[in-house]
Amino acid sequence: MKKEAIIKNFAAGLKLFFGFFLGVGFISTGWSYFLISTPPTWKKWEDAYALAVKEKRIIILDVYTDWCGWCKKMDKDTYENPQVLESIQKKFVAVKINPEKNVKYLYKGQTYTAAQLLRELTRIAGEGISGYPTTLFVVPRENAQDHVHVVGGYLGPKEFLQALSQLQAYYP
Repeated sequence: MKKEAIIKNFAAGLKLFFGFFLGVGFISTGWSYFLISTPPTWKKWEDAYALAVKEKRIIILDVYTDWCGWCKKMDKDTYENPQVLESIQKKFVAVKINPEKNVKYLYKGQTYTAAQLLRELTRIAGEGISGYPTTLFVVPRENAQDHVHVVGGYLGPKEFLQALSQLQAYYP
């Protein structure tokens, strides 16, 4: 009887020991995932533009639609990547625009729908949007025409970081 009690207590102790460490591991992993995988703080266009002009930042304009699977994949893979988040926080301001929504935006003293704003920005860039997701990098110039770069399609974290690095080198 004593031998069975010892084995039961030993087994219970092992369960408690491993349960504690597995639980702590799960909680800490879950918590760090929550902290690391939080997407960027998406700002409203007008607020982002004013902040970008004031702090000499570049606007990352994520053009998406609700039905776009690659847009959702880019949100998850790229915008939640810790290295991408860190880079965005240093020199960029993030904005999301869905051209299918009936929202008004103010740009350079004029009011535009989402689709009109995107047409104006892509006109400046000299190239249009051929699909989703599309990322526009807008370098605001307070008293001059902005610089706009259009990158179409899904960008994984590595490609996105390369684009951010090139922009930072070109617009220090």
